[in-house]
Amino acid sequence: MTQTVRDETAEREAWNAWREARRRRVIGAEGDLALVDTHWPETDSRFAELPGAWSVRDDAVWLTATEQDGIHTRDGKPVIGELQVSAGEKPAPMLRFAGGSATVVRRGEQFGIRRFDPQAVAIDEFEAIEAFDFAAAWHIPATFTKFATDTTVNYEKMLEDEPVETAVPGELRFTVAGQEYVTTPMISGGRLMLVFADATTGVSSYQPGRFVLLDLPASTPGEAVPVTIDFNRAYLPPCAFSAHYNCPLPPSGHRIAVSVEAGEKLIARKAAE
Repeated sequence: MTQTVRDETAEREAWNAWREARRRRVIGAEGDLALVDTHWPETDSRFAELPGAWSVRDDAVWLTATEQDGIHTRDGKPVIGELQVSAGEKPAPMLRFAGGSATVVRRGEQFGIRRFDPQAVAIDEFEAIEAFDFAAAWHIPATFTKFATDTTVNYEKMLEDEPVETAVPGELRFTVAGQEYVTTPMISGGRLMLVFADATTGVSSYQPGRFVLLDLPASTPGEAVPVTIDFNRAYLPPCAFSAHYNCPLPPSGHRIAVSVEAGEKLIARKAAE
C-alpha cells in the first residue's frame, strides 16, 4: 500500500510539472496563443505585418529579404537575398524578426505564412488552463497493432471543407466503462496522437475534443503490443488557443460514450477590468 501511495504521489508531481510546462509553452513567444494571423502568398506578395517579399513557385515558398528587413533564422543567421523557406511536405523553419516570428504551413495545395506575436492580446488575457484533478484510474491499458501496409483514414479538420486523407500507423484498442474502442491515431512528433471526444466534450471540456499522446512502441506488423493511455495528460488542441490552427476532429469511432474526467478542460481568461 505504501508503495502504491508513493508511486501515485510521484505521478501526481510529474503531472503537475507537465501542467506547468504546458502553461509556459502556450504563453511563449511562439506558443499557441501567440499565433495571430495567417497570410496566403502568391507571386512577390508583401504583407504589412511581415518583412520581406514572399512567393510560391515550384511547390515551395520563397522569401526575398534585405538586411533592412531584419529577418534571421532561429540560430541567428541573417536572411539576405532569396531563401527557400518550405518545399513540399517538409516542415518549415521558424524565421524571426523585430516584433515576432513566422513559419510556413501547408493546407492542401496552398501555402500559408503563420505570424506569431509575443505581445498578442490572447497572451495578456490568458489566466490558466483548467484541468480535471489527477486520477490514477485514468491510466487505461491498451494495445497497439501496427499495420502491415501504408494506411490512411479521412480526418475532418477545423478549417477544411472536405475530409483530409491522413496517414495512420496502426490500430489502438482500449476499453472504457466496459466498452471497447478501436481507434486509428496519427503520428505527431514521433508519437501516437489520439484525437478523441467524450461525454464532457462541449459541456465541461473543449468543444470539439482533445488530444492525448503516447509513445509509439517498437513492433512488427500484426503484433498487438501493450501500451498505456494516460488521459490525465489529455490536452487542448492548438485551435483552442488560436483560430488560425487547423486541427483534426475526432472521427466517429473516437467518441467515448462516458465522461473522461481527466486532463485539460478549458482555457480560463482574466476577468475584464
